[in-house]
Amino acid sequence: MPQESTELCANQPLNSANATATSASDVLNNLELASIIVSFLKDTASIGTPPQDSSKFAPSMLSGESRRELAALARVNRTFFDATIEVLWAAMDSLLPFVCLLFPEITKKGSSSSTELHIHSGHSCRSVSAAHWQRFEMYAARTKTLMLDRPKFLAAGRARVLHLMTSKARSAALFPTLKHVSLSSADSLCLCVALSVVPQLKLLGIHFDDEGTCAALLAIIILHQADGGLQALTIAQPVTYTALSYIHQIGSITCLSLQLPAGDISKLELKLLAKLPSLKKLSLDQEVDMNDTETPNILPLQSFDNVFSRAAKMPALEDLTVKSNGLALFTVATQLSPSSLKTLHLKVRADPVNKQAFLIPAVITAFALRNRSLISLSAGYDRPRTRVASTAIDGLVRDCHLRYHQYQTLVATLSDLQELAELRLRLIPFFHHGIYMALLPMARNLPKLRYLELFIHVVVTTPVDADRVLPTLRDLESISRVCKQLRVLKVPCDLTSIPQVPKDYVSQHPLATLGVISAAMMNDFTEDTLIAFAQYLHSLFPNLQDLSSVHKNIPDTLKLWSHLEKLLKSFQAIRVEVIQDMSMSTESAN
Repeated sequence: MPQESTELCANQPLNSANATATSASDVLNNLELASIIVSFLKDTASIGTPPQDSSKFAPSMLSGESRRELAALARVNRTFFDATIEVLWAAMDSLLPFVCLLFPEITKKGSSSSTELHIHSGHSCRSVSAAHWQRFEMYAARTKTLMLDRPKFLAAGRARVLHLMTSKARSAALFPTLKHVSLSSADSLCLCVALSVVPQLKLLGIHFDDEGTCAALLAIIILHQADGGLQALTIAQPVTYTALSYIHQIGSITCLSLQLPAGDISKLELKLLAKLPSLKKLSLDQEVDMNDTETPNILPLQSFDNVFSRAAKMPALEDLTVKSNGLALFTVATQLSPSSLKTLHLKVRADPVNKQAFLIPAVITAFALRNRSLISLSAGYDRPRTRVASTAIDGLVRDCHLRYHQYQTLVATLSDLQELAELRLRLIPFFHHGIYMALLPMARNLPKLRYLELFIHVVVTTPVDADRVLPTLRDLESISRVCKQLRVLKVPCDLTSIPQVPKDYVSQHPLATLGVISAAMMNDFTEDTLIAFAQYLHSLFPNLQDLSSVHKNIPDTLKLWSHLEKLLKSFQAIRVEVIQDMSMSTESAN
């Protein structure tokens, strides 16, 4: 395609009498123009939906519509061609397009549902011309991300491609700018490509079905890495001790995501990860089998302090995410001891017996004690539809001396997190009915707290305790007076009594979102009560914008809070008018 000399001149003032010709320094050359076009195309291109059978760690790809639009733009001129292929070939989900560049004459074989490319026997590596290699190198040089799954070639064709990729006829580097590889096949061709680019990779995702293949590949990667710069590693299959023994030798890793094996992980030796000196972000995920009755479901009943103190130190780790049941989270806390965490996310999954969730307060306490610079702390429990059987926790309920009942240490520890800006506790079980009254006042000790969500699962033993579980609307007044920095508050409330608007308090509180978690519905209130309710909320939080979003999936309660939201905004509009009238009156008087 001929080179176009497209130039874009800088805008000149039309009304200037001294307007002169544009200087050469103000003219964009083709390279600069292409750079602007590439930036625009990247911003406007949409991301497609990943296939259902793809790994959850697979990289994002362009949608089919965006690909067609970019392909059409590539035909405009050379500048647009160069710009669009930078985007079109930047992320590729298959090796097939590259093989087609080397073997222009190929045929499809098989049904429409299982098509394979067939390379004719006459096409050996010697039949690939220099022009074909040039085309391959031109496009391959643009690829930054590549997904390697099992190639859809017949065995004979795959062998020819593999021989070609390893022959002296090819260029020194197959993909010179490749930084991210997602590898889902142990096919020889995929492994050949992956290992050839290991020294230059920054991100590698592995999601095989065979655990042994994964461990062997990691061993080879270590040899290829040498002084390489692999920064992010994702393994989307259950990791083994053997794999961990190789992973901890890749010292350049800063971001690591692992799938934990099912069952007991106490012998997995997660403490090996503490040997990664540059690790800043760690994600551990374990799927829990609800039909597993063989894995021990025993809670440690002794003091937790000794087991937590033996955890391996990880001074560089800043971001930790763990998703599993209570016992696995407890195991992680006893084996790993980061001290510089900024973000901690614990997602508790249900298990067959389900009493392991009572370990979570102790786990939160252990991490909070070690990490006084936490900025975001989130712990959420996926409570199953069926409640925990009373017989399963009967011994825990009766023994009030156990650590499960002693929430005071948790509250005191959280109060010391002076950098904390976000705290979310969702459905974490506590035995004490006064846990809300302990956690809400704690917020006044956190000067940077902007997001507070408390939705605790309070395990009560008597009807009297049940009456004292929830905060009341009057507790919101205390938050308005003391917690001046909050922007989002989500907490359950007892709505049986609507307090009077405080007369000795004029609030300027910046709270924008209030999620009052309650089962109350529209027909539980009269219109006068609803107006009084909205007036009370407006007096405490005059900048409120959102009352209904937490109820968006519950039609019965959504109706109530949407109505209150409308009333609240009408009061805000009246307030604005009053302020404007007062301002105009003051100006007139002056």
